[in-house]
Amino acid sequence: MAGIQRFRPIIMTTLTTAAGLAPLIFQKSEGGLFLVPMAVSVAFGVVFGTFLTLLMLPAVLLVIDEDLPAMRAKAFTWFKGSD
Repeated sequence: MAGIQRFRPIIMTTLTTAAGLAPLIFQKSEGGLFLVPMAVSVAFGVVFGTFLTLLMLPAVLLVIDEDLPAMRAKAFTWFKGSD
């Protein structure tokens, strides 16, 4: 529920962080080239982490929640054996 309520602020924070690192990612000066890999890692890590947290995690939890009774029944019969 919190992800739904805070979706817009989270997306805005993610996009502004990635956009703020864009000048560092695209710079061509010799003095700052050693910072480019760090900026790429941080920017794409934030975007990827946001995607996983806001979209993938709730979807996986929903699938697990819907299939939990079937999984429990299957596990119970497996542990019980074929007596």
